[in-house]
Amino acid sequence: MTIDSIMRQSGLLLERHPGKRRHRIHEGRIITLHRNTRRCSDIFEIPSWSDEVVRVAFSMGCCDGEAIDYIGTTAGVSGQMNRDVMVDSVERCFGSLDCLRRPNQWLSDNGSTDTVHETVVMVHVLSLMPCKPPRVLGPESNGMAEAFVKRF
Repeated sequence: MTIDSIMRQSGLLLERHPGKRRHRIHEGRIITLHRNTRRCSDIFEIPSWSDEVVRVAFSMGCCDGEAIDYIGTTAGVSGQMNRDVMVDSVERCFGSLDCLRRPNQWLSDNGSTDTVHETVVMVHVLSLMPCKPPRVLGPESNGMAEAFVKRF
C-alpha cells in the first residue's frame, strides 16, 4: 500500500483545484548537458493548524532531483538565509568552494531574496552563473524546484 493510498483513505489529500488551467506556450528548452552543472532553488510555505506559517528555502540538483540543503523559519526567509543555503549547497556538492571544475548554473526565480544585490554578488563570488526564468510562471522556468514544491 502506497503513502498516497493511505492518505486518500484517511482523507488527508487536498482536493483538486476547480479553476480553469491556463494554457501556456512552451517557448524553449532548459536542459543540462552534463551532470552536476545546475542547481535550482526556491522558497515555499507550509501553513499549520495554529495559523503559523513555516517558510522553507531549499536547493536541489537539477540532474538527479536530490534536495541538497534547506532552511526553515517561522519568520520570513531573508537574503542571508538564501545565501547560506547557496554556499552550503556548493560545499556539499563539491567539498569546498574552490572545486568547481566546470561552469555551474544557479537557477532561481525572480524573488526578492534572489535578486537582492548581495545575493547576485554571492553567485558571482562562488563562480556560479545566474540563470533566471525567461518570464513569470512559465513552464520552462524553475520547473524542477516547482515540481518538488508541488510534491511536498
